[in-house]
Amino acid sequence: MIPNKKYIETTRRATAPEKNSPAAPLAAMLHARGLRVTSQKLAVYRLLQQTNYHPTPEMIHAEVRRSHPMTGLGTIYQILEQFHRIGVARRIFSNGNRQRYDGKLDPHAHFVCERCGRLDDVEDRFIDRFKARLGRKYDFHIRRLYFEFSGLCARCAGSGRRLNRRLEHSGNCARLKESRPHSLGRVKRRSES
Repeated sequence: MIPNKKYIETTRRATAPEKNSPAAPLAAMLHARGLRVTSQKLAVYRLLQQTNYHPTPEMIHAEVRRSHPMTGLGTIYQILEQFHRIGVARRIFSNGNRQRYDGKLDPHAHFVCERCGRLDDVEDRFIDRFKARLGRKYDFHIRRLYFEFSGLCARCAGSGRRLNRRLEHSGNCARLKESRPHSLGRVKRRSES
């Protein structure tokens, strides 16, 4: 079977991006490592740079297929693995070990909701200060730092509180009511001690 023209166009090597292009650093990194620069890689890179969410490989695949309809999910996984290895993207595991990817590589942390899987960036200067302090204390040059805070987002925590209140009011949950941390009495704050 002879591949159609559109297939050939989407799988050929990409032309080198312009020097001012946001994809120029990627092309340089790929060339330096002897890796091919393809239009699919450039599309995945652009997507990771432009998104504020942390897409799964399936989300990336759906988006890239709009401009490269013959691109398979396996190709996306290979590109993402390559990007992770060379330091172009960060792989994040969340909510049941689902892989998600982050194209933002500056030091930042993530809030991960254990219930719905929401994943948000945490940008705070404390991360930079913490990294510098640890590096000085242990005489170590830290190249990468990763923090993940796990818990419940406001929406999921709110639905959990509503559920607990309903259970308490129904009278069927006396043990739950007694075991809740806030029922153990007032907790002293640091300023009170």
